[in-house]
Formats: sequence, structure tokens, C-alpha cells
Amino acid sequence: MNSDSKRLSLLFSCLFEMALTDLQLSCNITSLVHHNQGLCFQLSGPLSTSDFERLDDQLHTYLRENLEITSHEMMRENAVDYFEHLGLKESAKLAGECSYNVVSFMRL
Repeated sequence: MNSDSKRLSLLFSCLFEMALTDLQLSCNITSLVHHNQGLCFQLSGPLSTSDFERLDDQLHTYLRENLEITSHEMMRENAVDYFEHLGLKESAKLAGECSYNVVSFMRL
């Protein structure tokens, strides 16, 4: 995967995660994990057609807002400290468990 493809994948993952957490869906997100090629999540049940339509609408809303998204890379230990400082415990945990020395992430 080239760097543009990876960046686009991370961007989509970031927007999709926002949509999943912002919307009240017919099922709950039971786990959400980022990895080097995108986003993995597990739901407590199937998504309805209405859920897919709402996710699609929400993603389009984010894109129309022209949000400023910045890309960051930092050493794993620094990323853990950074996320802990922001109070993002799950992100700190994921950064600490990363098998790479450098952690890449995007922020809105």
C-alpha cells in the first residue's frame, strides 16, 4: 500500500470511527481497534438498512464540513504519553500495544 493509499485509508477510518461513535445505532460497538491498514470493529448485532443509510449520511456531512485533519507520527512511548495527557485511555492502550516503534494517527 503506497503512502497516499495508507493516508486515505486512515482518513476514512477516522471519519468512520467518528460516525460510529456519534450515531445511535440499532446495535452497540463492542470493540474498536486501529491497525496499520485501517479500522476493525465488532458490533453486538447486525446493522440495519437504516443504520447503513445513517452512517452514509453522517460521513457525507463530515466531508461537507471540510474538517481540518492532521496526520501525526511519534514514537510509541511518546504517543502513549500524549494520549494519556488527553485522557484518551483506549488510544493510549492501543498505542502501547502497537508492534511498531512509530505510531501514526490522524486528529480532527
